[in-house]
Amino acid sequence: MRKISLINWLLEVDVNQTKELYRENVEVCECLYCENYMVMCKHLDSTIIDIFNLLGIQSSMPNNLSEFGKMEDGLHLYMGNYPIVGRLVEGEYCTDSSWDDTTTTTIKNFTFGFGKGSLLLQDSSTHPFIQLEFEARIPWGLLEEPED
Repeated sequence: MRKISLINWLLEVDVNQTKELYRENVEVCECLYCENYMVMCKHLDSTIIDIFNLLGIQSSMPNNLSEFGKMEDGLHLYMGNYPIVGRLVEGEYCTDSSWDDTTTTTIKNFTFGFGKGSLLLQDSSTHPFIQLEFEARIPWGLLEEPED
């Protein structure tokens, strides 16, 4: 495990195990909305990409990704998470009821925090898990856009 200091948190992350997780275990939805997110991950701000790389996350493979429609500014609201092999050492966990400035941070079009690990992954593993929980505003980049 490697100690990683990231904004308001201190994490212990097994970056290699996290990368392996994405090679083997993360299923990705193939609907039009999820496909758009995955394609647009290639165009994320370098600050966001650097955080994903630091943690061993494959940005185009989120877990529990949901799209919540087009916002007034034309961007699409997405929410989901990325599993990470590791644990939170210092800092606050975020939850649905504590999604605020004390448990999350916003960088560019992403707001994220760390949640307790995925039950689905923990059932089949001896590794500790946390999740990078996120909310993102992503442009539509595919040729075909669903009708509202």
